[in-house]
Formats: sequence, C-alpha cells, structure tokens
Amino acid sequence: MGWARKAMVTAGAVALAVGGGIATGGTAWAGTNGQQIVYHKSGDNHTRSVRVSGTNQSGARVARCFDTPGSGNWFAGWWWKGDVTFDRFGGSGCTGSHVDGFGLTVPVSQSEDWYHVWD
Repeated sequence: MGWARKAMVTAGAVALAVGGGIATGGTAWAGTNGQQIVYHKSGDNHTRSVRVSGTNQSGARVARCFDTPGSGNWFAGWWWKGDVTFDRFGGSGCTGSHVDGFGLTVPVSQSEDWYHVWD
C-alpha cells in the first residue's frame, strides 16, 4: 500500500474518531489539554522518522517514534503540551543516522485540535 493510500486511510480513521467524539460528547478534545501534532517536512528533507519527547496530556514525560514518509505527517492519538523535542533520523523507526533535533513549545490549549510543526 503506497504512502498516499495510507495517508487517506489514516485521515478517514481520524475523521471517524473525531465524528464519534462529537456524537458521544464525553471525549476529551486535544485542543483543551495538549495537542496532537502534524509534522510538515520540506521537499528536500530526507528525514525518515522523528522521536518526539515531552509531556503528555496527563503530565507524564513520554517519547514516541513516528515514521515520516510524506510531506504532511499526522501523529494521531498522542497529545503533547509544553516543551517538546524532535530528534530526526535518516531511517524509519528512529534508526540510522541522527540527522538533527529541535525543540518547541506546544500550547496547552488552542482553538483547533492539531498543532502544526514545519521544519
């Protein structure tokens, strides 16, 4: 399955999850206690994966590796807030050479559910 098809399947799953949250009314929204991240990488970026480390919506320090096959990578199901670091790798699964890293501050709350990060 190509990355574009995987992205469409993932987007559909996210849409269903969000729609289900609206219907039930009991789901916590990312925009009120941390954010899910969309990582946008430029066309000349050869990063294959990133390790995101920081504080989650429960206040615990966590780290998670995400593969970054496309220019827009939606890290659904993980909420971040406060100081967050990105370590970029040349291989998938956070393997291969460590390309570089950077830090940013993710707001605890904002008007939308996704925090956009560009390299």
